[in-house]
Amino acid sequence: MEVTGSLNGYVAVTPEHPWWGKDYNECVATPQCDPDPPFDFDGMPRGFPVPPPSIRRTMNELRWSCAHKPEALLEVHGGVTYGGPMLVIAGDEEEGFAWGFGFDTGHAGDVTPAMDATLRQIYLERPGGAREWAERERIMKAGPLGNTYKDFAYVKHETERLAEQLAIAKSAGWAALHQSDDDPPTPGDAYSEESQRCHSPRR
Repeated sequence: MEVTGSLNGYVAVTPEHPWWGKDYNECVATPQCDPDPPFDFDGMPRGFPVPPPSIRRTMNELRWSCAHKPEALLEVHGGVTYGGPMLVIAGDEEEGFAWGFGFDTGHAGDVTPAMDATLRQIYLERPGGAREWAERERIMKAGPLGNTYKDFAYVKHETERLAEQLAIAKSAGWAALHQSDDDPPTPGDAYSEESQRCHSPRR
């Protein structure tokens, strides 16, 4: 990612995959859970600034709070942060568009070289900035998550792990992703159509 200098990982799925066309925060159960109610702008506290129409449209996009979303079902570094169309490239040739899911390594505990370089420059241009930057670096490295750069080998491993989970979702359904590593999913009657239904209370 040019803005942060960190790496992302993506996995494309075929049109036969049940999550083809699904956003990463969209319910994949059958039938779907009801989406969250739209934001009540009229019920906002008096004096609270009302966002412009473009922001309101974004805030009112369909969202689900259930546990049957790819971002809740898939385990990968930092969680899934993308679900949508992606360009598929084989070698130097573009093969067209596919649907995919992905993650990034720009979270707490991740070193983001480009962003850090920009921040460092901002700090150093103000009085006392060098001392403040050194203290920031000390705090970041001493934090509970550490502060490391996630290199190609790490991102490749996480991408393969994401691909394995998406393959399980295709062959055995989303309910199979709730199983522990000691109880691997078995396609077939262990995960019937009924197990893929959403059993959460519908609002």
